Amino acid sequence: MRINGKNKYEKENAPAGSGSAGAYLISESPSQRIYEAVKKIPRGCVATYGQVAEAAGNRKMARAVGNALHKNPDPVSIPCHRVVNAKGELADRYAYGGAEKQVEILMSEGVEVAEGRVDLRRFQWKEFAGNREKRD
Repeated sequence: MRINGKNKYEKENAPAGSGSAGAYLISESPSQRIYEAVKKIPRGCVATYGQVAEAAGNRKMARAVGNALHKNPDPVSIPCHRVVNAKGELADRYAYGGAEKQVEILMSEGVEVAEGRVDLRRFQWKEFAGNREKRD
């Protein structure tokens, strides 16, 4: 339903005084929430796709996290190399230089990678798991 050129959702959810519901909706897209969650992962830590999905508002969208990170518009400020699977395994096809590049970047940040895997007990960022500690 459109009201004054905006659909009902846009009108009800636009921030007061924003003047542009469109900008609000873009910032509230699942991909934007994913990118904002990934930006919070500090150097020297990793998070799982599931953790990022939960931080972005829906723990069931772990696959969507992978899809969004594969299309990452700014890998310099959105550190997608810090996201691994639930077993600590790196992406098979890291989109920004291949698996070797992901290993190189993680190791330069102090994250140890052995046989394509990160030890989550040591390097997983605990804040996404509800714990305020950075690491064990």
